Amino acid sequence: MKINIHEISKKYYPFVLELASKTVEMQVSPVRQHVNLTSVREKYISEMKQVLNLIKLIPDYKFLIASDSHDEPLGYLLLDTANNEMVTAIPQAWIFDLSVTEAYRESSAASELLKKAEEISREKGLRHIALRLPFTDEKRINFFISSGYEIERKRFYKKLKEGEDRKVLNEPEKYGFIIRPSKAEDLPFMVRLIKENLEYLISPLRNYSHEEMEHCREHFCDDLEDRLKTSHIVSFVAEEEKKLLGFFLVAYNEDHLTGQGEAYVNNIIVEKTVMGKRVSNRLGKKIEEYAASKGISIMSADIVLSNRRSIMFTTRYFRYDPEQVGLLKGL
Repeated sequence: MKINIHEISKKYYPFVLELASKTVEMQVSPVRQHVNLTSVREKYISEMKQVLNLIKLIPDYKFLIASDSHDEPLGYLLLDTANNEMVTAIPQAWIFDLSVTEAYRESSAASELLKKAEEISREKGLRHIALRLPFTDEKRINFFISSGYEIERKRFYKKLKEGEDRKVLNEPEKYGFIIRPSKAEDLPFMVRLIKENLEYLISPLRNYSHEEMEHCREHFCDDLEDRLKTSHIVSFVAEEEKKLLGFFLVAYNEDHLTGQGEAYVNNIIVEKTVMGKRVSNRLGKKIEEYAASKGISIMSADIVLSNRRSIMFTTRYFRYDPEQVGLLKGL
């Protein structure tokens, strides 16, 4: 069967909205609790309508349609060619949604849509194309892996138990250090530690040059002070006898599909000399205490697959569940 790939026109809008309403559930991670799928569907369709109404005015977005020789639509792909990688802010392409009608999921429609999206991304001069899928969606994950994609990172999820005592004892005699909110004078320490550990935050699959890494190292923390001042991000530090040992950064986030509020863990970083001395453990528990004090019961975090120590720490000690995988392909 011959499959045609072309940009969307208004006659396909009803098809896209109907298919999106059927397939949006596939994007919701099953580990996430208390999800109202009706609300998720309504929210997603509302957002999709906004994109469709503005698609001609957003040149960086491409809405592709796969159709047969009779111009019957089979599926669609929504692509952003002006997305930035979360750590380096280096431009990449991002696939928001790739959906095909059930009758044609075994056809080449999805592959043809994907090839066209990659072609557009290359023409834009982009070097990477990425997306995120639920961790349990093995069929779609395997489809992308067979198309040359690799798992770059995992997103983790945890639901705090109600009524659980998670108070962090701060007495120095108990742990040898205290945990306190960060101050302005702590910023140089935090910036230094982030820059020293930047390689653990960026996937080696990206193959960034030495110059790109150094540029990121130089500018990665440029807005950190402003974000801390405006409370867009919150930080606590571990301190022992006026010596700083480590810190965490956490921000309030809303899951883009479910709309659930969550405490998003940006980083937990400690000095190499205190690794294994429970500093990271206590900082992690402090994050949960902080979230609970703000009425937030959901925790989330992204970790690159190459950072095995952090993944093991997150899953074994803090009991986070894998929720999503981030897939990446070099163009």
